[in-house]
Amino acid sequence: DNGKLREVFKDVFVVEGLFNMAPFMHIKRTMTVLRHGGELCLINTVRLDAASEAALEKLGKIKVVMRLTGGHGLDDPYYVDKYSATLVAGPGAEWNAKHGIAPLQTQVSLRALASGGQKAAAAVFGKIQGVFEFETIGKHAATLGAAGKDKQSGEYAVLVTNGSNGTVLVTADAVQNYEMSSKDESISDLTESWLMGPITWAMGFSGRTMVAPLFINMSSPDKTIKGLQPDFERLLKLEWSHLIPGHGFLALNVAKEDLLKHLRGKSRLGPDFLLLQAGADC
Repeated sequence: DNGKLREVFKDVFVVEGLFNMAPFMHIKRTMTVLRHGGELCLINTVRLDAASEAALEKLGKIKVVMRLTGGHGLDDPYYVDKYSATLVAGPGAEWNAKHGIAPLQTQVSLRALASGGQKAAAAVFGKIQGVFEFETIGKHAATLGAAGKDKQSGEYAVLVTNGSNGTVLVTADAVQNYEMSSKDESISDLTESWLMGPITWAMGFSGRTMVAPLFINMSSPDKTIKGLQPDFERLLKLEWSHLIPGHGFLALNVAKEDLLKHLRGKSRLGPDFLLLQAGADC
């Protein structure tokens, strides 16, 4: 199942779908669609029903499929195969054969875009202002991969141009939001299964613009948020206002400030973490 495509900013659309974890246990996930010059970039792909796919096609030609983290590529093969889209992902990303096609290969590296700055990112898709790599997570993933323990491809976020309305940050798992400040932050009427709601809440997937404990445990070298502090210091020095996460609600206008408030919690990085003025640039 999926909700309807919704334009949340000019040429920035979102659509929410369900992912089955197990029988009677499904969670919500969000695909972000960027439009520029009649072409589309799909981030965190979600397979859509026929009517929604037709609506997607009316928006423009699907040019780019972008995978921001290891666990979000299930539906990439479908879009790459059907629309001959350019596949953008982190180094080491792997896909199982789906929909009768061979395993995919990354065509453009997110790491190269992150290091190449705005010009490199815009060359791949004009609406993208920049790509951010969680470098500590990437190094940790590479270490695990070398030891044969994991084949994750790191974690990235995308900065999306939004004119005078404030830059949009699109994430996969690193930053999520499970608390709305207004109805405008709801993406669709879809709901998680009644079994998953209590389970995800008990696992710490709750609260405003946050970093989930499970993500920290899986991604941090020391399994604590302090191990990821350098990444979040860099992220919070960038200019952005809104959040579209791979899971959860939108966070509008003050998402960056909300994330800083979350990280300054006593059980996280503490009240003295990154004492910067809102909107400071790196």
